[in-house]
Amino acid sequence: MKPFCSSMPATSAATTTASSAVGVVDAGLLVDLADARGVEREVHEETGIRIKNLRYFDSQPWPYPFGLMVGFTADYDSGELLLQKAELSEGGWFTRDMMPSIPDRASIARRLIDDWLAHGK
Repeated sequence: MKPFCSSMPATSAATTTASSAVGVVDAGLLVDLADARGVEREVHEETGIRIKNLRYFDSQPWPYPFGLMVGFTADYDSGELLLQKAELSEGGWFTRDMMPSIPDRASIARRLIDDWLAHGK
């Protein structure tokens, strides 16, 4: 079983709930696997790790005007976890036996984590 990587956004440093790594796609850009480099670049810039085998997972509305959150899963490729502190306050690798506090079930981050818990390798 491989662990998953989780992080806490710098803007929520007062909380103790971990989430998944996130990035922003500007309105008007395609959100598909043909532009996977954008997801791979965001993950690398914010966490220092490289990913491969990117797969679309799900999406949900974002609570800001005209926004959409899109979730992907991926496999670890290389690199050491080195957080961009302006974006992330904490991060780590977790196993089923050592889980941080995770988001509410309504969030896409929680659905990603639940899927990993149920089906992760």
